[in-house]
Amino acid sequence: MRGCWLTAGLVIPALILGSCTAESGGTTTTTTTTTTTTVVPPPFLPVINPGFTAATTGAGVRFRAQNSGNEIYIGVGDLGVGANRVERPFTWADGSYAVSFSYVSSANKVVETITGPSGSTLSEYAFGAPNLNPGCATAGWNVLDILLRDSSVAGGLALTGVAINSTGLGDLGAVDVAGTPGFQNWTVSQFDFSQDFTLTGDLVVQNMTGSAEALKLQLTVGCAI
Repeated sequence: MRGCWLTAGLVIPALILGSCTAESGGTTTTTTTTTTTTVVPPPFLPVINPGFTAATTGAGVRFRAQNSGNEIYIGVGDLGVGANRVERPFTWADGSYAVSFSYVSSANKVVETITGPSGSTLSEYAFGAPNLNPGCATAGWNVLDILLRDSSVAGGLALTGVAINSTGLGDLGAVDVAGTPGFQNWTVSQFDFSQDFTLTGDLVVQNMTGSAEALKLQLTVGCAI
């Protein structure tokens, strides 16, 4: 009689073991086979929650209302410190602006773009001389803070259609011209921001003039404390 049947089997993560026994002419032969499979873990997708998470700021971008000085800051650490950033002017008009904030690991830099009714810009900040290094090492970047500040009774802003890479995170804030919601924060976590990423969204603004820091969107990536 000649035949082959599975006599034993054992499944181990990434390893499958089995044996096959065959009989022929009164002789029994057992063959053991080993099959190795590669287990690919699922990607960690970003999660957003309301509120601020204490962190050391690595790098970021700020879009601020017109008053005095420039309207777009991009750099490292505290963007309120002039030495930490590069800046450029931007003229606002009411409407919706497509904005983005990216980290490009191969070039070791962050990049911002904005396009809308009054025009478009692109700014970048490369880490290292002659610029500064991030406030915390890129290898530890694990949180991203989204700040909308509306402390003006004459204007308002919101960020809609927010996404990181291909993962949608929803709409944030509301254009409240008469009210002053003040500081509104959201934290994006459970994602490895040391890899290439791009945050995108539509910044909807009204009366972004005469208030400077009172109306702004700020995006900062860093290391949770």
